[in-house]
Amino acid sequence: MEKHINSANVEKISWSNETLRIYFNNGQVVAYKNVPEGLAAGMAQAPSAGSYMRLYIAGKYAYEVEKRSEIKERNISLEHHKDTTVGLYATDRPDLIPEELKSLFFQITYDEKEVVA
Repeated sequence: MEKHINSANVEKISWSNETLRIYFNNGQVVAYKNVPEGLAAGMAQAPSAGSYMRLYIAGKYAYEVEKRSEIKERNISLEHHKDTTVGLYATDRPDLIPEELKSLFFQITYDEKEVVA
């Protein structure tokens, strides 16, 4: 069984061999093991797939994240830059910071004429 879901967070679900796969709109895919077909069918017909999942599936069945969301993947790929980048930025070497990380920084500037004591 496979069904597209009209939900804020869930794109579609599929069920086969007692495994319910939930495909989230952010790209994440989670597989819940040993889920009865009736629960999968119930989720497919529920007014809110996310609420149904939280009530009847999450925390009750073992799961495996088969694919992480794009945001999670990006954070993991950038995580190793965290400490090094802070050190590089502190040494005023922005030319050594990867372009995709520069947007994470901000610079505090002020005009001394407008500082109120």
